[in-house]
Amino acid sequence: MTNDHVYAYPDNDLSLSKKMKWFLIALSITVVGNAGMLLYWIWRMPSERLSVATVDLEKIVREEQERYTKVFTKQGPQNTEEWTRLNAMTQDFSSKLSDRLSDISAGCDCVLINRAAVISANAPDLTDLVRKGLPR
Repeated sequence: MTNDHVYAYPDNDLSLSKKMKWFLIALSITVVGNAGMLLYWIWRMPSERLSVATVDLEKIVREEQERYTKVFTKQGPQNTEEWTRLNAMTQDFSSKLSDRLSDISAGCDCVLINRAAVISANAPDLTDLVRKGLPR
């Protein structure tokens, strides 16, 4: 009994090597071709830029706090009615500010970011636009 199937034949290895060589060449052409098409597509397609604008929320809230200080004494609300009124004013302001920010964001088709979170000064500041829409 012979074990011919155990030995590797040079012809079979050579043909497998040739097949692998052609496979790798075809694979390389496909990868390079697809990469080229992808780079061309990225280069030719207009990129949609994300517009960013800032709003100084701290300034707006500080101004509202000053308004509350004028309405109430410096000691703050003194009874339950004043606390209820202050709470209602705060909720109303918060709701109107949120609505105003949403309206401006939709109108300018941009993302609004708190000014304190922005390091670069390249984004337009829409704080005045937000303040104009809030009730006084």
